[in-house]
Amino acid sequence: MEQEFKALLKQIHEELLKPLGYRKDGANFRLYGRDGLCRIINFQRNKWNSRDHLEFVINTGSYFEKNVRIERLKFKEYECALRGRIYPENGDHWWALEASTDREALLESVRSAVLRALEEFEDYPTRESVIDAMPAPG
Repeated sequence: MEQEFKALLKQIHEELLKPLGYRKDGANFRLYGRDGLCRIINFQRNKWNSRDHLEFVINTGSYFEKNVRIERLKFKEYECALRGRIYPENGDHWWALEASTDREALLESVRSAVLRALEEFEDYPTRESVIDAMPAPG
């Protein structure tokens, strides 16, 4: 299942993310903005996966540093100022990949989820808009 998962990620990157400037690093896709605002789409595997059954979720994040120039190019989703999770449209919490999975339906569901993530990023288009949306400390 791991090879099929990697093929799915590659297809999503080639079709949707690479044309927008996202860089692939394993199961992470990062976009670096000129104003220092970065985005990440992270495909997180379930820690209980097996050879025959692989589950994953899609996490998103908006990241920036004190200065506009990004020093940590391989920032993680959990280090982001704003974070989110995109769930399958069928109400499940995880996508599942196993021998009986309809590959085309899975691909379409993941495509739809990534497009929803990209739309959510549009709600906070600038570094300042992310800062304004951050919860107050304490």
